[in-house]
Amino acid sequence: MIIGAILFIPITFLLEDLFFTKSDAIKQLSEHNITLCDDYKLESKEISGIMDYTLQFELSISHSDKNRIIEDFKTSKYLIKKEPYEMFDIRPQQYISRNSDTVIYGIYEETNFWNLQYCKVLTNGYVQTWDIIQISKDKDKINYIRNQ
Repeated sequence: MIIGAILFIPITFLLEDLFFTKSDAIKQLSEHNITLCDDYKLESKEISGIMDYTLQFELSISHSDKNRIIEDFKTSKYLIKKEPYEMFDIRPQQYISRNSDTVIYGIYEETNFWNLQYCKVLTNGYVQTWDIIQISKDKDKINYIRNQ
């Protein structure tokens, strides 16, 4: 029974990775109000971790979708003004108890990317979900990383 449970966990990750599709990627982006109007290609995907789950994928998108998303980022109420070479991490630096779960968004520019960071912090101060979405400035690509 214990061996079956130990084998079940890696198999579920393998199956989840095998069956992750383009529509799953679009669903992940739509959680952050990012939509693609044109055709796109799922270039890579990886799902890993048992205790700390990580989902990563890269999409090739149209030039017009890329430009529209960047324009949306530039006019977002979550835009953070910083120098493109400065590092940024939206996650709280300390575990502080809160009255309710908290969602934090930040959109900012780096040298080669436009980034959206999303962080869900639970009442105990633990970061439950941390998403990073990068839109390349030079290429027509979106990189997505979710850590849970």
